Amino acid sequence: MPVYSDKAILEAIENGVLGITPLTPNNVQPASVDLTLGENIEILTPGDIDLFSTDTGVLLYSGNVG
Repeated sequence: MPVYSDKAILEAIENGVLGITPLTPNNVQPASVDLTLGENIEILTPGDIDLFSTDTGVLLYSGNVG
């Protein structure tokens, strides 16, 4: 399973191997992509994991690390 560098992330998107919409180029980091949080936040109980929606869609194909 490949782990992508910033250059490889951009190449994978360009080649259709990875899908991120909308893509903000400044959000591509050395080995990750920062996602933009949406407006929906759900707090289950204090101290538990909070759930956030994103405004970014991510499509990972089989064999990718995500």
